[in-house]
Amino acid sequence: EPGNHSYWDDFWALKGWKDGAAIAQVLGKTNDAAWAASEGAKLREAMLSSIDQETKRHGIDFIPGCAELGDFAPTSTAIAIVACHEQAFLPEAVLKRTFDRYYEDLLKRTAPGWTGSFSPYEIRTAQAFLYMNQKDRALRLLDYMMTGRRPAGWKQWAEAVYFPPEQGGFIGDMPHTWVSAGFLHTVRSMFCYEHEGAHGLVLAAGIPESWLDGGREVGVTDAPTYWGRVSFRMRKSGSEVRVSIAGDVRPPAGIMLQSPLSLPLHSVTVNGQPAAVRLGNAVVVNELPAEIVLGY
Repeated sequence: EPGNHSYWDDFWALKGWKDGAAIAQVLGKTNDAAWAASEGAKLREAMLSSIDQETKRHGIDFIPGCAELGDFAPTSTAIAIVACHEQAFLPEAVLKRTFDRYYEDLLKRTAPGWTGSFSPYEIRTAQAFLYMNQKDRALRLLDYMMTGRRPAGWKQWAEAVYFPPEQGGFIGDMPHTWVSAGFLHTVRSMFCYEHEGAHGLVLAAGIPESWLDGGREVGVTDAPTYWGRVSFRMRKSGSEVRVSIAGDVRPPAGIMLQSPLSLPLHSVTVNGQPAAVRLGNAVVVNELPAEIVLGY
């Protein structure tokens, strides 16, 4: 609406400043890079101040979609995480509540007999859940999105989806390639994604445990990333998962391999040497090739 200021637009503008700084740095234009980084930092500071003021003014406990309305728009807020990599800067309590509330609403929609509509743009929220280390929520949402393909069985989404499907209403573009792009980004993130803020590569953040049943092998070959190509293979055997990682990828902060199982890790070795468990379910690998044994 005229006069409303959307944080969605602000986050995209911030992404532009950050990318501009990165491009200038690659081109050796250090003065331009410093200027763009400074402008981006000023925008971030102003935006975070606005979010703080508006949550208080509206009496809400979530990040609003726009300043004037104080509206609940988690699908828009997700862009701050999946495209703009601003999670570390966002206020932790209201960020958590934003996506906790979204997931509560999702569970209501998955109940038998629910009627209503939604936009498959929400698929980007599954990717946000992966970035927030909430794999179970990500997979639950992704499964739900798969039930919203129309007509049933077609590999596509419309801009609006109705339950039950016999309802009439606006469907927008169909197939909707923006939604399809969100699906591809989400699936890629299940296998690997760049952690821009930490300058590291994350592997296996969204691998469902069931994929490893029966000794099946799961992985990717020569997946392109910002720092080079990576391949990995993992297979479950008894109380262990064995992982092989190779490629010319060299992220500055190393590779973070997420455990594909929800069981607690009791031991980890990398190339035969004991390694520390990070964040409860991950191990950092700094040299390739690497053979990792995850013990449960």
